[in-house]
Amino acid sequence: MRSHRRDVRVRFESARVPRRVPGTPGRGLSASAPPSEHTPGLSSSFQIAGSCDARRRRFDDTRRSITRKKGVGAVNGQPNIVLVHGAWADGSCWSGVIERLHADGFHVRAPQFPLSSLADDVARLRQVLEFQNGPTIVVGHSYGGQIITALGADAPNVVGLVYIAAFGLDEGESLGALLSQGPVTPALEHLFTDSRGFGWLSEDDFVNHFAADVERAQAKVMYAVQQALASTAFTDVMGVPAWTSLPSWYLVAQDDEALPPDAERMFASRMGATTVEIPSSHVAMVSHPAEVADLVEKAADAVGAVAAR
Repeated sequence: MRSHRRDVRVRFESARVPRRVPGTPGRGLSASAPPSEHTPGLSSSFQIAGSCDARRRRFDDTRRSITRKKGVGAVNGQPNIVLVHGAWADGSCWSGVIERLHADGFHVRAPQFPLSSLADDVARLRQVLEFQNGPTIVVGHSYGGQIITALGADAPNVVGLVYIAAFGLDEGESLGALLSQGPVTPALEHLFTDSRGFGWLSEDDFVNHFAADVERAQAKVMYAVQQALASTAFTDVMGVPAWTSLPSWYLVAQDDEALPPDAERMFASRMGATTVEIPSSHVAMVSHPAEVADLVEKAADAVGAVAAR
């Protein structure tokens, strides 16, 4: 399929995210503003949208939810784990994490997502969740964070969210509006877009920036199997985010060249997430699987402790 190279040039501005007004759509980023015609970048300077009360009764509601599901189905009383890959990746990116979670007795699924639209991806996640017998923690990487966030409050067996260098949008926000606030990041410098509007990373950007701390031969394999992301993903507007009603954990990748670490910290802060930081590229689940698995298990322990109360 013929590809057209996009040379991305987006202005760099400090992204000032104003405080939301309760009961109104999120205004931290203008959902009505059209996304840039170029592949957008993301500012490395963010302020928190919303206040620290963004937890919005999260732990009380979650405690009641988990209590209702206590002892249902999961292996050895542990929650199921569903791993959600992001753009330019597939389920195999979680291999190292899966091995560690399996070793510790967790039931894990890492399905493939079409990346054809946010609605399609959320539908796929709901399909997978239907087959999880008992409480489940969902883990999203990069755009996968958009997918798990879009579950909203309607995910009966989900008891926790884990974000790995991931997007965590608020109500009324879109990826396009967010990304247009800053310059293109090094990993997204040269995106190729096919005739159907799906974007692919260049090999140089993938190997040297997107997966900068992954052994080069492995990074090339990851580049070869990447799944393209539909342009519609940038215009889909977030509804009520799942993190307003569920406890969240966030891993910040300090050396990320795809999603700026400051943006990751902003997402984590406004959702009130338990946060850890590690010196990693964007693909922390590949280069640091032990640390990622450890955070997932900490989330599992935490929701288990709530259920035991």
